[in-house]
Order: sequence, then C-alpha cells, then structure tokens
Amino acid sequence: MSEKPALQIETLYVVGGRRGEGTPPGVAVLSPPLRRARGRDEDIFLLLINLGEGTSSSLYRRLREAAAQAFWTTEGSVTAALRRAMGAANRLLFQANLEVEPEARRYGGITCIALRDGEVFLAQAGPTWAVALCGGLMESFPREDLSPLGMAAYADVRLNYLTCSPGDVLLVSTPWLGRAAPSDVLRQILSRPMDALLDGVEQVGAEEDFAAVAVRWEAAPALEPVEREIPTERPAPPPKPKQPRKRRELPRITLPRIRLPVRQWLRTAGMGIAAGAVAAWGAVKTLFYRMLPGRAPRPPRRRRRREPRPLPEENPRLMAGLALAILLLVVAVTIWAWIAYGSTMHHRGALEQAQACIRQAEAISEPALARDQWKMCLAILEEIGDTPEAAAMRGQAQAALDALDRVRWVEPVLLWDFGEAFRPRRLVVHEPFLFVLDESGENLYQLTLNGTRDGVQEQGEAPVLLGRGQVVDQREVARLVDVVWAAAEGGRTAEGLLALEEEETLIVSDAWGTQRITLGMAPDQGPSVAMATFDGRLYLLDPTGSQIWRYLPEGKGYPSRPEPYFAVSPPRPLEGARDLAIDGNVYVLFDDGTVEKFFKGEAADFEVAGVPEPEPRFVALTVNSNQQDGPVILVDTAGERLVILQADGTFVEQVRARNGAFQSIQTVALDPLSGRLYVVAGGRLYFVP
Repeated sequence: MSEKPALQIETLYVVGGRRGEGTPPGVAVLSPPLRRARGRDEDIFLLLINLGEGTSSSLYRRLREAAAQAFWTTEGSVTAALRRAMGAANRLLFQANLEVEPEARRYGGITCIALRDGEVFLAQAGPTWAVALCGGLMESFPREDLSPLGMAAYADVRLNYLTCSPGDVLLVSTPWLGRAAPSDVLRQILSRPMDALLDGVEQVGAEEDFAAVAVRWEAAPALEPVEREIPTERPAPPPKPKQPRKRRELPRITLPRIRLPVRQWLRTAGMGIAAGAVAAWGAVKTLFYRMLPGRAPRPPRRRRRREPRPLPEENPRLMAGLALAILLLVVAVTIWAWIAYGSTMHHRGALEQAQACIRQAEAISEPALARDQWKMCLAILEEIGDTPEAAAMRGQAQAALDALDRVRWVEPVLLWDFGEAFRPRRLVVHEPFLFVLDESGENLYQLTLNGTRDGVQEQGEAPVLLGRGQVVDQREVARLVDVVWAAAEGGRTAEGLLALEEEETLIVSDAWGTQRITLGMAPDQGPSVAMATFDGRLYLLDPTGSQIWRYLPEGKGYPSRPEPYFAVSPPRPLEGARDLAIDGNVYVLFDDGTVEKFFKGEAADFEVAGVPEPEPRFVALTVNSNQQDGPVILVDTAGERLVILQADGTFVEQVRARNGAFQSIQTVALDPLSGRLYVVAGGRLYFVP
C-alpha cells in the first residue's frame, strides 16, 4: 500500500522590500471545518486575493469569508465548489463597488485552489499568476488575460487541473512576480527546498510589495516497524476429577398387589356405566325437544345426485373473439408498460448524458469548448419534462452559459406604455424629464419622473411638448427630425432641449420658454437625419453630403455657418448613416447595423469583437458624454438585449431582461449625471435598475 505524499504549504508576504510577519491579508489556507458539505472531507482550500494598494483589511476579510463559506457548503464536484466560491467573492466585491464612488472602487484578481491526494484544482479570475513545476515540466496559469474581479456581476473564471507527485511545486502570486522572474531563474528557484525557494522568490520580487503561497509535495516518511512482545501460552491446568454424585434415597412405599381378573372386571363395569349415561342423556334431550311447541324437526333428506351436464358445443367465432380480445389486452398492457417505464428509462438516460456533459464542461478550460458542452447539455434537457432534477441541471447549465457570455439579468421597471404600434425616433433623458419623439416626427412627448425616480407624475395620456402644426414664433412647427439636450458649456449660456425641424431650423425649449432659432447653412449642406451635442457644440449628420457639420455656440443659438468635421472625404462614405453619438470620439451607426468611430476627423480603431450569439443587429446607440473613451451601449434587436462595448469595440457584457421586457427593443438613453439607463421596447418605456 503506497503512502500519500505530504504537503508543505508556506506563505510569503513582502512589504517595502522586507518579509512581513504573519499571514497576508488576502491569503487563506484552510483545512476542512467540522461542518462541511459532502465531498469536501479530503479538500484543503487555498485562497489568494490581490486588490492593489490601499485596500482595507476588512474588505479582504469579507471576501475570504464569503469564498470559504461558499466552498465548504457546496456539495458535489470540486469545480462546482470553486466556481461558487469565485462567484460569491465577485458578487460581494461588485456590490461593494456599486455603493462607493468610482475613484474608491476596487478591482483585482483572485486564485482559489483545492488540494487533494496528488490533485490540484486551480480556479483564477482577474489579473493573477500561478506556476507549477510538475514532473520536470513548468507551466504558468492563466494562459490569457481575464476580466478584473468586481468589474461585472459575473466573474470570468478559468479552471485548470494538475496531478502532482513528490518533488513537485506550485507557486501562486501576483502577475508582477511572473513578469519579473525569467523562466530559467524561476525553474532554479522552484527546484530548491522550501526555505531556499521562499528566499529566492523574495529576492526576485523585492522591488514591489506582493504576497505568495508555495506548495511542495514531499514523500511521506516511512513508518519504522515496532517490535511487539508475543505472549507465550500457559499450559492449561489439569481438569479436576469428577466426584461421584451422591444419590438421595427416598423411603420405599409398598403397594398391595391386585390380581388381573379383578382389574378386568372393573374396566368392563366402567364402560357399561358410561354407555348407560350416554343413552339416558339422549333420551332426556329428545323428550325436551318434543315438549317444545311447534312441529317436530324432520330428519334430513338425502340429496339426489345430479347427473353431469353434457359439454356445450364449441363456438369457433366466440373462441376467435376471445383470443383476439386477449391479444389486444396483452398489446395494450405492453404499450402502457413501455410508455410508463420506457419513458422513465429514456429520461434517466438523458439525465445521465446531461450530467456527463456538465462534468466535461467543468473540466474544460477553453471557453469555446466549454460553451459547446453546456449548450449540448441544454439541448439534451429539452427532451425531458420539468422535473426537479432536470430543472436544477438546466439552471446550472444556463448559469454557466451566462457566466461565459457575460450576461447581466435585470428586471426593468415600467414607466409608461405608449402602445404596441408606437415607434420612437429618439429618447432623451435629463432627469427628472424624459422626452420621446415618435418615428413620424409628428409629436414630442414630455414625462416627469417622481421623487423616487421609479415612476412618472403624469396620468392618462402623455403630454405633448411640441406637435406638428403647433405655432411657435408665428410659424407652424414642421416635421421634427431629431431632439437633443444641450448643456450650458463651451460658450453656450443656457441649457435646454433642441428640436431640429426638417427645414433645418431649431426650436429651443428652456426655462425662458420656447422659441425658434435659424441655423446658418453651408453651401453644399444637405438635409440632416440626426444630431448630437458635445461641449456646447452642435453636430448634424448629413448622409447626402457625406459630412458631419459642426456649429459653434453663441449665447443660446448657432448663428454662424457650420464647419465640416471631415477636412477631406470621410474614410467611409456616410450613405446609409442613421445615428451618431459623441463623447470626444464620434460614433456613427449605419442602417446595416455597423458602427464606425472617428476622432478629430480621422478614422479610429473600432472593431466589434467577442459578442456572443446571436449575430447582433444594432439599431440604436448611446454613450456617456462626460466620459471620453467610455463604454458604448448599443441596442441589439436580434438578441433582444443591450450590448456594452469598450471604446475599441471589445465586448464587455450584455444586459437582458428576465420578464421579457426587451422583446422588440427599440432605443436606449443614458442620463450622464446619474448613469441610469432608460429603454423603449414594444412601445413601453422602462427604467433599468
């Protein structure tokens, strides 16, 4: 019988170039507690969290406790326990970040390790680093960059599995240490004994503050044989001779002898007396019955023996009918048994296949391959009814896919219902006011939020702020092309709502009332389809002239002629452009759902990448005008979701609605001051918490 390898675990904490005392605040090495779930009896749980300088020890403690509790209370596979521990820590940090100002938020990396007999289950999220020297082969983890912990509601987790034998080493630390140590130097350090290994790691990373955990597998010490004294058998004592048992003598009694003839006479006399008693009892019984009133009972009659009936003639039709009925009954019972028990066996087989897919998906570290396994699991479970076991597995698979696809589920709050036939052209938010322009440009509606911002003050029909045919400055309002909120900045003296008419005139609605302002026109300027404001300037999108016209503010208006945004022809013709948004960069959305990015009149790097299925179809976009190079939020009608991208087009996450509120999603708006999202879908106006 082979002995289990012994584990040697040490922690290293370097602060200011010197080794610190005690355990680092973001490190935990835990053995199984008294109360633990099934399957956690043999596990050792290691945890390393790095949130950067200035992180409070209380936050580290809360994250350690959340991860450890989730790990020890999860039954089943080790990978499921590790995923739950990572998810618990990420949710706690994400919620903590939402409750503080942006500059006080913390992001970082986390590594969770489960150690068993010669096995290592490694889970990582965010910027982390681990290196293993197993069997002479050195390998670093993770193999790709991961999203920081606490950045989104779901953690981007990577799982890896290792088998280790005596002499192998695992080192976990911050990513900086992995970049600071060359591979050959690192191999030499890991080949040393534990004390020398920690000294080498300290020398390599002495320039920065860091924490590390080292694990070495050592051969178990051989047990020395123990000499035991074997007791000698003592001879059994000889058996004692049996003493003869004394018989107890009783006094003898002498009976008189009776001769045989007398005894026979007594027996004969007794039998005669008994027979006479029986006869006398029968006579008395008969006399008693005859004295009773009524007829005397008749003696029982002898039953006549019935002659057997002849066998009936055979009826072939009846016999054939009975045989057919029996055959049909057997077929019906067989079909019922197949339906009752065959479906159960089919369901059991499907559940086993789905469970196998789950195990394979949890063991795969490649996201694309793991996603295929989870989808296969859901496809298998579609054939099974809504049983508790199938529902639990379906929920586990969907949660795993949501984590891989970075889905944030929300429950939008309904603010106003314009009707299913309503089609919005633009949604503008300047809390507490919401402005909605219909697609035809006939009416501009204004709603006012209540004090708690979870409802509107209006009752009945939505009030119309501007409508076609309404008189403003002795002229009727024409069809409205677009509306936008203009802040008092960049030389503009007042804030207010700007509505663009198809005749290229502006209607300004602010605290001083509503008035019409005439815009200066360039000689080759064509009709506009959209507009935006940034730093007080006004931008008009002109697809016909393939140009974006920029107006400089003067007071509350824009009387001067515009200047072209593109000094020469744009990198891509603007034919088919339908919308634009500006945060310092200019984003243009086209009818085919593509997005182009420009900066100072030149094309900028922007490529939509990493968006999960289905293939997106973007119809609207918005940005935070107060945050340059911030996230880009797009409306995807194909996936009925909001897709959030980085400033270079890299996918960040997707927002979906649990109650189906995003069916027929149409447009989105972001309030730059509060950061709250508002969505119109299916003619209904929602607030996204």
